[in-house]
This record gives sequence, C-alpha cells and structure tokens, in this order.
Amino acid sequence: MTKPTPIIIGVQGFNAFQAKPEPVPVSRIDWQKISGLTYFEKYAKEHNVQDIIHFINDEIERYGEEMAYERYTNWFYNTGLWLNETPMGELIT
Repeated sequence: MTKPTPIIIGVQGFNAFQAKPEPVPVSRIDWQKISGLTYFEKYAKEHNVQDIIHFINDEIERYGEEMAYERYTNWFYNTGLWLNETPMGELIT
C-alpha cells in the first residue's frame, strides 16, 4: 500500500505591486488651519453655525471644495476688516 500524496497548504499575501489602489485626492485647501482662524469663525457665526467642522463639511458637500473656499474668500475681502492678511491668515508684507 502506498501513501497518498501529501496535501500542501500555501499562504498568499497581498502584493502591493500588483494592486492598483486609487490615489486619495489631496486637498490644496488647509481646512483645519482655516477652521481655527478668528475670521473664519466670524464667517461661520454669520451663517448661524455652532459647529465649524460640520459647517465646513456641509459647505463642501453643497458647493464643492473650491466654491466653498471662494465663498469664504469673497466674504473675507468684502468685509475689508483684515487689510494686511490673507484669508489663510498669512501677513501681507
């Protein structure tokens, strides 16, 4: 009587070189930085907002990221309160 052929169990893992994951889009707008700016807080309060993070997410969902930022920058320049700063909080020299 002969022995049956042995069962060979192998393990295959994930091969990162074969997988083609879609790149995650990177935002050019630093919303985290903007959300901490005093003037953005004023902008949000003018929209009767209590939670700035939810406000940002709602604006992006409603208008898209670029348009949400454009709405904020238009408000920023139209107020005329911060003549020596950019909407991102940087000083204009």
